[in-house]
Amino acid sequence: MQKRFGLIGYPLSHSYSPAVFKKLISIAKLDNVTYELFPIESLDELPLLIKKYPDLVGFSVTIPYKKTILNRLTKLSPVATGIGAANTVKIERTGDYFELTGYNTDMHGLKHTLEAHNIQEKSALIFGDGGAAQAVKHALSNKNMDFEVVTRDKAGIHYSKLTPEIISNHKLLINTTPVGMFPNTKDVLPIPESGITHNHTLIDLIYNPAETSFMKMGKKHGAKVINGQLMLEKQAEKALEIWLK
Repeated sequence: MQKRFGLIGYPLSHSYSPAVFKKLISIAKLDNVTYELFPIESLDELPLLIKKYPDLVGFSVTIPYKKTILNRLTKLSPVATGIGAANTVKIERTGDYFELTGYNTDMHGLKHTLEAHNIQEKSALIFGDGGAAQAVKHALSNKNMDFEVVTRDKAGIHYSKLTPEIISNHKLLINTTPVGMFPNTKDVLPIPESGITHNHTLIDLIYNPAETSFMKMGKKHGAKVINGQLMLEKQAEKALEIWLK
């Protein structure tokens, strides 16, 4: 039986997800399984997409829908409920009727990243407060790590209030925003980089490009820098496991 998986979001020109999933599908020797991109400009397009592809059994969710997808779902896993965002959805069909169950595998991916790099910092600054940031908060809370959020709105610390001292006091800096992502690779977060030292670790959830403007900023000051490739791979493994159950 043919099974189709995919990724919804907009835009999707930056995504490496098809390559990652195709590799996993090949390693698992899964026949009649495909993975493709579904760039949709609005979640209002989702029901038509699901009806158009009756063999679509699951999809990943990326910017900008990880939080707004929640009110389109029938059920949520406990982890996705706690995080308040979903990046993986499983479709269960009965005739023309379908149910959508949301999961969050981003946290699984970030957990592996933190463990692989032995991240032991006591406090973190999280740049951005979208769907990916919710998974980051959850993962850091599980490690009993303090954190503050930096945004352009009223939540947390506003970028205009960010000082070198604040940067200096948080040795883990995590970018969850799309700033610096392909094709806008020269865009830079408005950070007072003089607060960054060789004692810092910078994690950028972006994986395209492999070395982002955020990472280059950290390297310039001797900090350890990590991109989102491992997180992408590990969350994909977990998503595939969910869809094939």
